[in-house]
Amino acid sequence: MATGLALQAPSDTPVRWTLFAGIVLLLLVAITVLTHKTAQRLENGLPKDIPTHFILVNLVVTHGTILLVVAGGAVLAGVPGPVFGALTPTPWTLTIGVVVGVSAYGLAEGIVWLLKRRGVRTDRRLTTALEPRSWPQAVVLGGVAFPVAAAAEEVLYRGAMIGALGAGLAVPEWLLLFGSAIAFGAGHSLQGWGGVLVASALGLFLGGAFLATGSLLAVIVAHYVVNMLEVGGVWIRGPR
Repeated sequence: MATGLALQAPSDTPVRWTLFAGIVLLLLVAITVLTHKTAQRLENGLPKDIPTHFILVNLVVTHGTILLVVAGGAVLAGVPGPVFGALTPTPWTLTIGVVVGVSAYGLAEGIVWLLKRRGVRTDRRLTTALEPRSWPQAVVLGGVAFPVAAAAEEVLYRGAMIGALGAGLAVPEWLLLFGSAIAFGAGHSLQGWGGVLVASALGLFLGGAFLATGSLLAVIVAHYVVNMLEVGGVWIRGPR
């Protein structure tokens, strides 16, 4: 593993690591299937009468569930917390997170532009629906919903799939990196095939940053920055 993820798991507990890998795999399958089914139901667009606060609550509940499942699986399998990556907040870590997040957002927008020129659709209706219509909604979005979403997805796709499984199983880190990126893309099928491609590229980018820094917190911050910028920079222009 990379320098930042040098901590290795005990080699005498293969059954526990296999158990954790199975829990992660089942969770990934559930996310992919449920997201795909939801995308099929929303092919004709989001119902106009769905209030923004309902979408925010759903975002918190679903991602909170992901966190609980990963944490529960780690406790059940006896997976040591540090293998998920460092969570120590430092000015350097936070700075890296912001820089990586802004860069990732620029990468995503560049890919969206290229895909659009080639006729590949990226569905942003859900992103538009998340845009707050009031300051209370903006506070909930930026202070609760997006932090929970960023933490859940990074704990699963980077912390568990790359950090934990890389420490406990004899799997090359490059394979875990690409596997996590593909799974991350599959989990964004609500945004169409274009969204899947963009999310996969972001997964590679964030996974690379995770391996380079060994910091889970840095990629959580980066993911949060991407989400905030994606809904239009709430803190810059205010809700609309």
